[in-house]
Amino acid sequence: MKENEIVNILRVEGIMAQGYGINPKIVMRDKRLTPEAKCIYSYLASFAGGGNQAFPNRNLILEELGISANRYYRHFKQLVQLDYIRIERTKEAGCNIYSKNIYTIVSLPDAKECQEKEKLDALPSKDPEVSAGHRSHSKIPRLKVKKKSSVQELRERLEIDRLKESETEHSDLIEEIFMAIEDMDSSEQITIAGAIKKKDAIQELLNRLTPDHIRLVAHNAAANKKGFINKKAYLQTCIANSIFDINNKKQEAENLIEKKRQEEEREKEAAAKHKKQIQELYNTYPDLKEMDNQLISLSKEMSKAVLSGNELTHKKLMIERSELKTKRELFVKSNGLEGCI
Repeated sequence: MKENEIVNILRVEGIMAQGYGINPKIVMRDKRLTPEAKCIYSYLASFAGGGNQAFPNRNLILEELGISANRYYRHFKQLVQLDYIRIERTKEAGCNIYSKNIYTIVSLPDAKECQEKEKLDALPSKDPEVSAGHRSHSKIPRLKVKKKSSVQELRERLEIDRLKESETEHSDLIEEIFMAIEDMDSSEQITIAGAIKKKDAIQELLNRLTPDHIRLVAHNAAANKKGFINKKAYLQTCIANSIFDINNKKQEAENLIEKKRQEEEREKEAAAKHKKQIQELYNTYPDLKEMDNQLISLSKEMSKAVLSGNELTHKKLMIERSELKTKRELFVKSNGLEGCI
């Protein structure tokens, strides 16, 4: 058989009946994407192909791909940042809180490097109606995607990775908190406890965040036994409140430190005043000073006798000290010094 008469045949079997999608070559050849990101794209693409399709929940994705939440989100963000996948946040009717995301597999990614690479191969369809899950992208408000460097800077400033290492029991929660922060950073407005915050107010809040705020939010969220109706909204409220919580705790700590400093200062003043009174008494009553010095000397000798095991000397010194204390008490009483020393 001649070479030009050979025909390759692609046979499609029954598994296609359960769903399939187009996996563009440009995605698979994009060196900026990690193997995990390409795997996630392929998985999501398999749900496309028949108009709007139900998007699998996160737990199902993690189970079927066999990866952790941290690993999934780390590589999924690449697809969003490179405009291969777009996210539209939606609200339930009569509710001001974002409760559901719509994910769109983009047919015409807005990425210059991707467009240059497309010239090497067949271009994807230019028909704006061709997309997975939506009829037209033109009607979908595009979420503003932060540059990778900006997101990474924010992550480094808040020391997210270090916190995850030091707070291993809250590692997943800390990553979710950072995702909530990213959402705040890319939003034009958000609703916190019923109050709408605009872009400038959001940025001012985020600029004040420190690793201590993230740790506080993680501990508060972990201690919440009531569960979450909308976890992202709850975390964002905790993030906003953490600014004031930290300030309150800081003020309480400063108040305690100041109170302790004042107490120590009063104790020093009282000790100095007592020392001055004793010195004045000694100047007026030198015999009293002599007796006190003798008592100190006897106490030292008694300690030496105990350490050396000399019981006879110890008993003798005890008698001397007892007699001297009686003599001193009589002296103090006869001179009316009971309340002075």
